[in-house]
Amino acid sequence: MGTGDYICVSMSGGAPWGFRLQGGKEYQEPLHVCKVRSMSKASNAGLCEGDEVISINGTNCTDIPYSEVVALIEKSVESLQIFVKRE
Repeated sequence: MGTGDYICVSMSGGAPWGFRLQGGKEYQEPLHVCKVRSMSKASNAGLCEGDEVISINGTNCTDIPYSEVVALIEKSVESLQIFVKRE
């Protein structure tokens, strides 16, 4: 397992957040950010393509299905906090 920095990215203002995820438990690979739209809330908050998602709003995402991750994001009405590992 490689080393990296752990970063908390906080966004506010509601969806759309401006990022896309890929991977997850059902694909036997880490959940990671595969796209960040320029000039989006995610981009302005510092989220980067390649970031590995550890948790969303305090809920560990390393061992839950992708559909549950999407539900966590959709429940985030006003703010979204993503804890990521960055290589």
